[in-house]
Amino acid sequence: MGVGYSACARDVADLLASPPTDGKRGLLLLDGFLLFCDAWLSGLCARKYFMTLPHAVCRKRRTNRVYDPPDVPGYFDKCMNSDICFLDGQLPIEQHLTTVSEEIDKILQKN
Repeated sequence: MGVGYSACARDVADLLASPPTDGKRGLLLLDGFLLFCDAWLSGLCARKYFMTLPHAVCRKRRTNRVYDPPDVPGYFDKCMNSDICFLDGQLPIEQHLTTVSEEIDKILQKN
């Protein structure tokens, strides 16, 4: 995991080590794909939500943010807009096999 993850995990651990002093229950909202990749962070979450965005909206939001250090050229296309395809689990498996096979054929034809 990168430097950003280490800082995030440290901050979360620090927050959890200092519960609210007023006796009320605390609420910690976490954002980011690491919630789905890291067992420790994932285990802290009582509920997880996965939101999707159209490519154009995601790119616009990313380009409007300032990062320190800045993104390296091509970062969005390689990392932020991954090639994850969501398949509707209610559709027949044969339909998914056809879709996936056609996409693989297109990829192989490009190379």
